[in-house]
Amino acid sequence: LLYIYNNMVSFMKHVKVGIKNIVKKGEKPKLLFSAYKNIFEGDPKSVAVSIGINVSKHNSESINITPFVNYIAGNYHGLLNAGALLNIIEGNNTGMINIASVNMIEGNSKGIVISTGGNRIVGDFTGINFGFFNPIHGNFKGVSIGFGHFIEGNSVGTTIGWFNRIGGIAKGTNIGLLGCLINGDSIGANISATSIGILGNSNGVNISIANNIVGALKGASIGMVNAVNGNTYGTTIGLYNGTGKDLNGFNLSAILSLVGKNLNGLSASLINIAGKLKGVMIGLVNVVKKGSRGVQIGLLNIRVDAPWYAKVIPIIAVRWSDKTSRKKGKE
Repeated sequence: LLYIYNNMVSFMKHVKVGIKNIVKKGEKPKLLFSAYKNIFEGDPKSVAVSIGINVSKHNSESINITPFVNYIAGNYHGLLNAGALLNIIEGNNTGMINIASVNMIEGNSKGIVISTGGNRIVGDFTGINFGFFNPIHGNFKGVSIGFGHFIEGNSVGTTIGWFNRIGGIAKGTNIGLLGCLINGDSIGANISATSIGILGNSNGVNISIANNIVGALKGASIGMVNAVNGNTYGTTIGLYNGTGKDLNGFNLSAILSLVGKNLNGLSASLINIAGKLKGVMIGLVNVVKKGSRGVQIGLLNIRVDAPWYAKVIPIIAVRWSDKTSRKKGKE
């Protein structure tokens, strides 16, 4: 009993209980309870529980728990920072878990950040992020789940939400029910119930009602509408498929396939239109604009610049000349 009593006395020397607790620089309490506020003037390594506010004027390695606000003026490197209303970290966060209605981190963040409202991170984020709105002003690495994601930098990992906007390069998986917008290149998979917009190149798989790729596609695009402004290397499947430059691969379209320049591969659609053909077209109506080497299979097979007797050939047309009729005068 004497041993237990001595230990309890020793432990209570490191416990502060009060309405307002102020921990001076150099003090090292292990546990604080306050009805109003805990204030740390140094760099604490404690467990701070307050009914009101926990304030650290410098860095913090404490476990902070409050139903209202945790405020840290410097960096946070602790096990748990739980403010039911708000967590504010003015510096970097390398703590294990931050939980609040809203988390505001002014620097970089590594760890797990959870909120019912939103997580705002000014710097880079590495870890797991759960929040309704998740604006990240730097780069992102990890997993982020919420209603909306707004990442200003590059993204490496997985984002799942209603809407995902990535300002830089996206590497990984992006799932946005209402849409995905990627300002840079995409490497990986993008899935949406409505639309996907990629302003750079796409290397991977895109599945949506409408897929719009400003650059080149290397991979697969599946949707009702697939529009690729650059070259396509791979597969496009949909009602309407359009490639601005060359199509190198396989295209399956229910209504219309449009290739701006060369079709190098196979295209099957109700209507196929291409600049030049080096492969196979299968459809009701197949149109090539100039010199081609390949086969057209359909009710009407048209080569615009062929001689009059070879412009329209029904059923099967074998095109063997890649030179125009104006120069050679024959197919």
